[in-house]
Amino acid sequence: MKNNYGKQRFCAWLMKGLILQLFLLCSIFSAAGVFPSAGQGILKSKISLNVEGMKIKSILKKIEDAGTVRFAYQPNQIDVDRMVSLSIEDLPLENVLGMIFDHSVLFEERGELVVLNPSITGAKNNTIVNGRVTEENGQPAPGVNVLEKGTANGTVTDVNGEYSLNVSNGATLVFSAIGYLTKEVLVDGQLLIDVAMQSDVKQLDEVVVNAIGEKRSRDKMGVAIPVVSGNSITQSGEAGLINGLAGKAEGLIITRNGGEPGAGSYIQLRGQSTISGSVQPLIVIDGMPMFNSSFDTGGTRGVNSAFTYMTGTSSVQEQSRMNDLNPADIANVEILKGASAAALWGSRAANGVIVITTKKGANTNGKAQISYTGSVSFDVVNKMPQLQTKFGQGLNGMFKSGDASSFGDLISARSGGEDTYTGAPYVEFPDGVKHYAIVPGTASNAHGGKNSRNVYDHTNDVFGTGKTLEHSISLSGGGEKNQILVSYANTDQKGIVKANSDYKKNVVRVNFQSLIAPKLNSVINVNYSNIRSNRAPQGNNISGILLGQMRSAPDFDNSRWIGTAYAAARGVPTFNKHISYRNPIGVNPTPVFDNPLWTMFKNKSHTVINRVLGNIELKYDWTDWLTLNVNSGLDAYSEHRTDFGDAQSAASLGGSYTDQYISESQWNTNLFAVGSKKFTGDFFGSATIGFNYNALQFNNVGASATKFTVPNAPPDLTNSPAANRSPFNNASTTRTSAGFFELNGDFFNQLFVTATGRAETASTFGPEAQSLFFYPSISGAWQFTKLIGKNDILTFGKLRASYGIVGKQPSAYLNLTTYPEQIAVNHWGPQLSGNAYGAGGYGLSTQAGNPKIKPEKKHEFELGMDLRFLKDRVTLATTAYINKTTDVILSTQVAASSGFSFKTGNVGAIENKGLEFNLGANWIKRPKGISWSSNFIWSTYRNKVLDLAGADFVFLGGFNDCFSAAVKGQPLGVTWGKYWETDEKGNYLLSPHGFPQVSNNKGMIGNPNPDFRTSLGNNFSYKNITLYFLFEASVGGQIWNCTRGALINFGTSAATANQTTVSAAEAAALRTADGRTIATTAGTVRNGDGTYTFRGTIEDFGGGKVAVEQFFYRNAYSGFSVNKAYMEDATWTRLREVTLSYNLNTKSFQSFSKMKSATFAITGRNLLLWTPYSGIDPDTNLLGSNNARGLDAFQNPNTRSIILKLSLNF
Repeated sequence: MKNNYGKQRFCAWLMKGLILQLFLLCSIFSAAGVFPSAGQGILKSKISLNVEGMKIKSILKKIEDAGTVRFAYQPNQIDVDRMVSLSIEDLPLENVLGMIFDHSVLFEERGELVVLNPSITGAKNNTIVNGRVTEENGQPAPGVNVLEKGTANGTVTDVNGEYSLNVSNGATLVFSAIGYLTKEVLVDGQLLIDVAMQSDVKQLDEVVVNAIGEKRSRDKMGVAIPVVSGNSITQSGEAGLINGLAGKAEGLIITRNGGEPGAGSYIQLRGQSTISGSVQPLIVIDGMPMFNSSFDTGGTRGVNSAFTYMTGTSSVQEQSRMNDLNPADIANVEILKGASAAALWGSRAANGVIVITTKKGANTNGKAQISYTGSVSFDVVNKMPQLQTKFGQGLNGMFKSGDASSFGDLISARSGGEDTYTGAPYVEFPDGVKHYAIVPGTASNAHGGKNSRNVYDHTNDVFGTGKTLEHSISLSGGGEKNQILVSYANTDQKGIVKANSDYKKNVVRVNFQSLIAPKLNSVINVNYSNIRSNRAPQGNNISGILLGQMRSAPDFDNSRWIGTAYAAARGVPTFNKHISYRNPIGVNPTPVFDNPLWTMFKNKSHTVINRVLGNIELKYDWTDWLTLNVNSGLDAYSEHRTDFGDAQSAASLGGSYTDQYISESQWNTNLFAVGSKKFTGDFFGSATIGFNYNALQFNNVGASATKFTVPNAPPDLTNSPAANRSPFNNASTTRTSAGFFELNGDFFNQLFVTATGRAETASTFGPEAQSLFFYPSISGAWQFTKLIGKNDILTFGKLRASYGIVGKQPSAYLNLTTYPEQIAVNHWGPQLSGNAYGAGGYGLSTQAGNPKIKPEKKHEFELGMDLRFLKDRVTLATTAYINKTTDVILSTQVAASSGFSFKTGNVGAIENKGLEFNLGANWIKRPKGISWSSNFIWSTYRNKVLDLAGADFVFLGGFNDCFSAAVKGQPLGVTWGKYWETDEKGNYLLSPHGFPQVSNNKGMIGNPNPDFRTSLGNNFSYKNITLYFLFEASVGGQIWNCTRGALINFGTSAATANQTTVSAAEAAALRTADGRTIATTAGTVRNGDGTYTFRGTIEDFGGGKVAVEQFFYRNAYSGFSVNKAYMEDATWTRLREVTLSYNLNTKSFQSFSKMKSATFAITGRNLLLWTPYSGIDPDTNLLGSNNARGLDAFQNPNTRSIILKLSLNF
């Protein structure tokens, strides 16, 4: 441990010094700006000139006479006899020369001498061609190569897809780019040439970046790396980056945490590679790792922890830090799924790596390029459980105000009109209306005093149409040496919950690239985000919005949620009293369940986030075969979070308030050298060797207060007795140092081999464990069509294989035994307030530290094949993989005599096996007509827990009776709960009355993992019109519908509203779960014809027909009793995305508007959903990014959206 600590201190000192020098160096060079000022060379010196009808050679002589500059040129190559008139004041010489020669001459500065050369050898009569290149959907196409055919004269389109090139008359322009068909256009005197590129369905193939950001040819790689373009993400209409990736890469699963603005998502690559720790991949942006955490105040530290517990559910949907980015700033996203592809990140790569590349500035010859996109989105709930509106509040078929259940009287049988009241007490509402206690029903009069037939739409009370406004603008420009891109984005989102659900985001980003010295290039990226949001309570807590909304009786008006309560006719008023269906006139001390409108307006969670993300890259071309590189950066954010529970709220009686600050930061530096050389005609090799240092810091400090002294006072931590105030502070620091290398070999231009290695040490490793861990990988690719030769059917074929080892670091301080504060964090644990001990109470942890703790280790083997057919019009990629993680970190019980209850160790194991399939095709390719392309992806995996150190199961998250667990021999995250008693053949063991019986034991009752995931995208275009749609499906898997089980119990589920009519004989024979007959059951109606009608259904569980009614619903069949009955098929198919766009870029439009193009688009998001699941959209999860999957318990629903978008380019 001491040796590791010494190494880390030295590395930290070295890195701090290096980073400081880099910042100072880049600050000095950055002062040069994008357009250098005078004093930087002759061409930058400013002159004034006023000539009329003068030959160019005379103008040059005039300039020479006025200063120290001299010009050299070949008169037979440069037209200096042309007459020019010019009047300029105080402009740089290079600008003046550009005007004189109409940008047809290149200038080279040699001391006091300026050499003039034609831009194209031997050409005097040149033409400057301008234009814009777009993708099939009309969006700008940056990075397209524009080359004059047969020459080396060319340029690249900028971020707006624009270009300018000086070419000879009669030239032909060649437009080419990765993933698109090459186009040739004859200039023929045209000054403006716009081109729409056509996809060649190569999955954006040709070039990808590796784990540390170095570019590699995809066709030479031995691993599968899907790529999603930035335009595809923005076209999706998602306000956040994560959900815009859904359905666009095989092996990638993204599950929304819910429909709240800014809510995070669960991300999974190739199954789950750990048990209790996070399965979220590492996110790398421009070579810099970034946070993607969703810190849950319920006890879980998002996705950055390697080992976490979760015993409760969060009251709000926490946000993902990945959504802090502006999607419009993204150039592309690459998915490094396999261990071999991600091995350069060592112990942070067990779950794969998502590599984000942002947009850069471009050489625009000093012209500013402006791009603007504005959109408005309308969001509504996409699916809700069905509720009944036939029966009122009460039990046994009789109305009873304030009852928990809705097994009351038949609403349609009431008389109508005003209700009959009992008198005081009563409540008076703000509009003057008074409500008194209503006379309850009886056996002889089921309705009692409830006469009104009114029923209420509780869903409409809570949910409305959400709206999102987004604006994004970017400015880019520069010259040959300096380029800059500045962007700003604003998002203003109002959620579907009608109050206190919003999300406001402002993002500013700057990219600056500079040739700061010969052979020395620099790139600076700076991103600042500010987010403010209010979040609506959710989930299975008694102040959750959906819980109160769905359990409310259909004949109770939730819109009257606050009033003045009077316990007697002339009693003392209680102002601002909480009114709910369990407390309808406000006289009870507790509402039991919150009125959802009270929750919306009174219980508030507010967040303010400030984040800085930036890095500096330096690249020095030491020789023509060796470069030296530095990439150093910082990701830091601070979050101020407040959570307020009103004193009358069910979950916080007396009041609760928490005020906390959460901050995380990480410094990361990569130093590496890259060498490449052709050794013989048949062998080319390259090597990378480098060093990585990373320092992570986390801090959470704050306090909570309960039992307010002044109940209705504004939120204040001092508004509570000292004994009810609890401060807290949690902090951690993790440091990692590593050396790494990558070796690439190219044999005969058809066999390609890559080997990598990373040797790593970290502060989280145990002092008695080995101090250094090595993560190797090797991959190979064979382009066998190079050997057998191409043909018109099979134009490309490659076999690939790879093997790699990656790891997962332990969480901070698992190698130590700690003394935590003795303060309860949830209602399952004992409470001991630190304030009772003056300065705060601390006690020995029940969990022993492990000095031998080490990283989890994942081995993965991958085989695959890439094929392209019919001149690359059809592509096929298949991959098979198997991975196994050993030394999985788990907490196990130890003997009480040790003084501890648990000890964390490397004792578990888990494996995944999977197949992936990607098929793409260009069915029709007509540049001036109809084009049609498709992409189909399919993936499946099988996961198995191999070892739990002897434990029957490991709790992952959920509730006491039903939860997600790791079970040996089963997939990770199976559902564990109560089930029906059965015999060996699966038949129910029935009660004496013929009903299933709930077992006293618990066991595995379901598996949330899908059988496979698939999606199909199609893109149609005709001239300037483009239509794109994407279908996505998840087939198989199960979800526990806790919501339905609870609604069955309370009688608000539509499934409880069935009425059955039987004969008198049947009524006397049919038994209920408690042994009564239908004829003698309360609530049964005897009809005039002698038949009987009861609320329920007739079922046969194997022992004959029985009556399923209230008693069975509220007891054995209740969701609080049996869990297995509420496991449902989680299969879904959806129209994930559909976009129709029109790109206006005609010459007449450009002349009229002074714009280069305008694109109009309408997008639908999740418009259609097909699923057998009876709850909300099954593509969600109660516990967010936690490993506990397949749990639905009153979380807020997902949305479907319509987005209108306008893009303008100047």
